[in-house]
Amino acid sequence: GVSSQNRIWFSEDALEGPMWVVTPRSEKVHEVPERTIARSTCQARWPWEVQDWSVCGKSSSGFRAAPSMSFVLVPPVAELVVQMSAPGEEVSTARYRGAGVVNGRQAFRKVGSSTERLFFLPKRGSWVFVALKEPGEGVESVLARSVPDDGSSWFSTWPWAVEADGWERPDKATAGLMDGDASFFVDRTMQVRLWSPSITVSGMPDSLAPLEGIYEPRGMVHHRVLYMQRMQDAQLTSGGPFSLWFAEDRGQWLITEATRLGQSQLAHARIASRTWYPWEAHSGASSPAALGAAPWASAPVWQGGAALL
Repeated sequence: GVSSQNRIWFSEDALEGPMWVVTPRSEKVHEVPERTIARSTCQARWPWEVQDWSVCGKSSSGFRAAPSMSFVLVPPVAELVVQMSAPGEEVSTARYRGAGVVNGRQAFRKVGSSTERLFFLPKRGSWVFVALKEPGEGVESVLARSVPDDGSSWFSTWPWAVEADGWERPDKATAGLMDGDASFFVDRTMQVRLWSPSITVSGMPDSLAPLEGIYEPRGMVHHRVLYMQRMQDAQLTSGGPFSLWFAEDRGQWLITEATRLGQSQLAHARIASRTWYPWEAHSGASSPAALGAAPWASAPVWQGGAALL
């Protein structure tokens, strides 16, 4: 926990059998938990899928059921960019913004529309774009959906993790969430991307290559935004323009020549961080002044009602 310092983890050695537990900071992880704040015998893969929690009350040594207790993923961004098309139509893009939580996942609403939504369907294991009826009257039809996922990938966790050819659309209106007479076809142009502004890379006057300048978003790589250096900031004689991207195999943000995108062995700058965005990365960059940010761990102890800029 950010403020409480409590820890949530799966214990295979608990006295009552394997379970998810929430323990105080004083308890060591991977040992038999002696002090437990909350627990659940649910065998789900992730804590946000765990149900049937029970908690230890302050005035009682026993555990009591907490049916409303749950963990919800915090999305890294409040806005998505969705690209899709239909047979004979041009590719179009739209923005979707966060609109609460549905089925334990962040839901999104299309900007400028009061009826189009994106949310997760646990029973099917897929994300669905739908058109709603009047408020409170349910789903009118399915606009698009991701292929089912059994939970073994990140598809069912983040909609932007759905890879190419992973989205399908109906050829006619569906009967609510049911297919009805509709047949689904794969929309090879459809993508869901994280929204991001352009960013500025600076603080590397002594680098061997001119890496500084403005980098603009150009799609996604490894579930992160890919950034390309603007041509007016690049020097073609020095290997530019450069790309800023996340290398999943190394768990690092890298700056490489654009022609070496995907080759994590050859980088001009790097930082070992798995943050969603490069400006959140800190500590460990090959240039300390580049991609810098104040680490959250350096913040003072959280005080109720306080804020940190």
